[in-house]
Amino acid sequence: MKGSRVGVVLSPLSRRDFLKSALALGGTLALSSGALAGLTGCAPAAPKSLTKAPARLGWTKCTEYAGMFVADDKGYYKDEGLEVDIRTGGAGIDPIALVAAGSEDVGVPSSGAMVITSRSRGIPVKAFGAQYEKLPFCLLSLKESGIKSVKDLKGKVVAWTPEARYMLEMLLKMHGMSPTDVKIVGQGYDVTPLIMKQWDACSAWIVNQPYLVQKAGKEWSCILGYDLGIRFHAMIYAASDELIAKEPGKIEGFLRATLRGWKYALEHQQEAIDLVVNKYAKGADPAVERFQMDTQIPLILTETTRKHGMAWMSGEVWDFGMKMLYEYKQITKLFNIDEVFTMDFLQKVHKPTPILPTGV
Repeated sequence: MKGSRVGVVLSPLSRRDFLKSALALGGTLALSSGALAGLTGCAPAAPKSLTKAPARLGWTKCTEYAGMFVADDKGYYKDEGLEVDIRTGGAGIDPIALVAAGSEDVGVPSSGAMVITSRSRGIPVKAFGAQYEKLPFCLLSLKESGIKSVKDLKGKVVAWTPEARYMLEMLLKMHGMSPTDVKIVGQGYDVTPLIMKQWDACSAWIVNQPYLVQKAGKEWSCILGYDLGIRFHAMIYAASDELIAKEPGKIEGFLRATLRGWKYALEHQQEAIDLVVNKYAKGADPAVERFQMDTQIPLILTETTRKHGMAWMSGEVWDFGMKMLYEYKQITKLFNIDEVFTMDFLQKVHKPTPILPTGV
């Protein structure tokens, strides 16, 4: 849970620099793996019937990716003929860059905003599913502060990550306010100043920082940015245009298996948490993982996804996101939204019956 995830938009990069850095990182990772293999001896060859499909997470391994871990552990990926190597993410690791460079088949960037900004710079990567229909970004405060709306921020001290400043400006403008109506201070991951009442509110991901407030013995309040008008999908499943065109079966199989994993994880939540703690993120705090599971369910299972199936996406949401990013100068041009996402695979895997957990 270290680092900041609120700044969900990539810093400006040229297409050449973007791919150059991605290739360099991919080469370093491959070299490290090769060197390790040389020290430990040859690993058993994967079954010939399985096709390799490396996937790069947007953050470190945790319960936010429980569905993928269950799909791996239960053999759902193998059922689709895939050998999926789930590779950790984190600060400084960009799954979109690695997918664009061909180092990974699937990336799971934290926000749809990242896909839009990348595409605007000519990076040929497209979304084919969204684990969270709603972006986890939220306005976090102590419950005792009485902050229940954006208008309640007037005259308050609001902490915000510099790279996501435009999102605060969006919120304020949507609710008839401006940055001059609040006192804005810088923010990292640590929310101790909020707990100590040095801040009145701050930006956060509802699946992460509120736990720190709770652990400190304080009641917290979060207003989800999505519900305030900041509408982006999140935890995106993305692949390159080339892979989508040349190996659609791989993408479809990955998505079907992943959603089967999520169905099982949500129906057997404690088992999924134990799997994360004991196998995929050894040493993780079970209480943190439980908190993540509880807070992410409303992001995964919404009115829309309960109707159409998990990971469902909306052209309206993607279009809104692009227009907002353009208005706040995070991208320099508008373009065809069909370049950003495809519904082809979701429509296939959810037929004849949408993949959904029961009893949740």
